[in-house]
Amino acid sequence: DEKDMIQSRKIVYPANITFVKDSPPLQEVLISLPEERRQNLLTRCLEKNPNITLEDIDWWTYCPNSRINYNWQAEFRARHIWRNPALAKYKYMLWIDSDGFSTRPWDRDPMAYLINNDLVLFAAKYGGLGGTFGRDEEDHKRIFKSFNTTICEAYEEEGVPHVVSKLGGKECFDKKIKNVHGYFHLTNL
Repeated sequence: DEKDMIQSRKIVYPANITFVKDSPPLQEVLISLPEERRQNLLTRCLEKNPNITLEDIDWWTYCPNSRINYNWQAEFRARHIWRNPALAKYKYMLWIDSDGFSTRPWDRDPMAYLINNDLVLFAAKYGGLGGTFGRDEEDHKRIFKSFNTTICEAYEEEGVPHVVSKLGGKECFDKKIKNVHGYFHLTNL
């Protein structure tokens, strides 16, 4: 609410903070989906919930292996946020999940580190349990369509406390890239 936003602005001052409503209510979003996407979602939800209708779907519905609310936040942070006009006036973004917090003081200012090293992304965790991989061929095609480039390679270089990446084109579509965990990251927009 407005009181919480005022308090948050006081806490982060002199930094700037903007609050943006990310989407209309879920049922409006579902109805506005193109027919093919709406049917695809319903088909996936039916795997877990054999009698479900579009009207039954809410944020807590499992479709099929995770809740709609989790899938939406993943899609929001992977796609929608980058197109949000509220970010247009900013050069950098700090993302921290609402349930994330620092367990001790940082040994360096992460934003200063991002800026001073001209990094694109600074994240709390890279790889994950057992080196989780993402980015299949379809992901690469979507990234390439949006940015006219994709990630060919990303690796941790010894002595460098950040991930080094190499960009490329269609020759990279078959590459598997480790995931960057999203609960805390800084991004050069």
